[in-house]
Amino acid sequence: MNRLYPGAGQVVQAAYVVDDIDEAMRQWQSVGGAGPFFVFRKIELEVTYRGAPANATLSIGLAQIGGVHVELIQQHSDGDSVYRDVYPEGSGGGFHHVAIVVPDVDKAVEYYTGRGFDVGMALNFGETPVAYIDTRAALGGMTEVLRGAPPIIELYAQVAEAAKDWDGTDPIRDL
Repeated sequence: MNRLYPGAGQVVQAAYVVDDIDEAMRQWQSVGGAGPFFVFRKIELEVTYRGAPANATLSIGLAQIGGVHVELIQQHSDGDSVYRDVYPEGSGGGFHHVAIVVPDVDKAVEYYTGRGFDVGMALNFGETPVAYIDTRAALGGMTEVLRGAPPIIELYAQVAEAAKDWDGTDPIRDL
């Protein structure tokens, strides 16, 4: 089996926590060639963090480099989160998780918890359920599982399509 979860496809994303999303997007463009970035700014999410209700305010930047989808995450709100578990505020950030698309998030959560991993955070991104599994001890980062619903698949396709033959114009596109 060449996947993180039976029935899932390949890893679809590598994600990084950053202190300043605008500076990080510029760096990823100038050094890594990623772009254009599509940005959700200061979105407020109700989450379940380590089993308790919580809120998080995040900015999320999405881009593509070849076949790799890159996500940059800046947490604006105070409080605990899976992002702060790995990188305290002001730490500079770094690699956080890989993401996989699954047909059923609940079944994926059962798979991971049945192997001794905790759910660090769960939320709905629009209509898409998402769970962050704390696989750091085994894999060196968390694993995000999200349902392969049309809105998320369409968003990933939009980001990938924009990267094809991107000429550097309109480098940051707010959503």
